Amino acid sequence: MGPILRGDDPPEIDDKYDERSLRIALCRAVEKLRGLSASKVVLAAAPNCYNSVYYGKWWGLRVDGFFTEYHGYSGGTPDDDLATGPPEARLARAVLEELEAADWQTLFARAFGLRLKYEILALFVEAGVPLLIFSDTFSSSDRHHVFTLEDDNHPLRYYGECYPNAFFAMRRNLPLEIAIEPDDEEAEYDIDPRSIKPVPDPLAVDPKYKLALFLLYGGGLLFLLIALSPYLTR
Repeated sequence: MGPILRGDDPPEIDDKYDERSLRIALCRAVEKLRGLSASKVVLAAAPNCYNSVYYGKWWGLRVDGFFTEYHGYSGGTPDDDLATGPPEARLARAVLEELEAADWQTLFARAFGLRLKYEILALFVEAGVPLLIFSDTFSSSDRHHVFTLEDDNHPLRYYGECYPNAFFAMRRNLPLEIAIEPDDEEAEYDIDPRSIKPVPDPLAVDPKYKLALFLLYGGGLLFLLIALSPYLTR
C-alpha cells in the first residue's frame, strides 16, 4: 500500500447529471484504451499548465515509454512525435480528441463543483485499471484527487490523493502512489507520509546558476553605464 495522503476537503458530486455524462464518456474511452497493446496509457489536458514552461492550453499523452504534449503558446511537436511513434499513440490521441469533443473538463468541473485553472484532468489506465485524476500543476499544491471509475452504472468515487503530482508522474514516467481512503482512523500504513521526499521541480534553477546569471547581467549593465557615461555627463 502506498503512503496515505488525504485531502482536507474531499470532493463530492455536485451535479449528478454532469457526473453521469462524464462517466459515460470516460467509460467509452477506457473501453477503447483497453484494446491497445500497452500496459500504461495516460490522457491528460488542462486549460492552463503552470509547470509546463508555457502557459496556456495544454494536453499530453503517454503510452508506455512514449510521451508527447501540446502547448497552447508554443505548439510543441506532437504531430511529428505521433507520426514517428507507435500506432497505439495515434489511437490514444484519437480517444483524447473524443474526450475533448465531449468537453470532459467542463463536465468534471460542474459535476464536482471544482474550478479548473492550473489543474490537469487525467485518465490513467494501467494494467486495465482506470483512474481519473484531478491534479494541480503547482509543485506546492496538495490538490491531487484520485477517483475510481467502475462502469457507467456506478458514480465516480473519490479514492484518495496521489503522489507525486500527476503532471510530473506523467511527463517523467514516474510510478504513481495512490492514497487509499482508510476506514479506520487508527489504521497502520506501510509507509510513513513524513518519510516522503518531494519530487524535484524539473524547472527549478540551481542557485549557483542564479548567481552566475546575476553576475553576468550585472556586469553587462555596469559596462553599458561606463560606455555611456561620457554622453550622460554632457
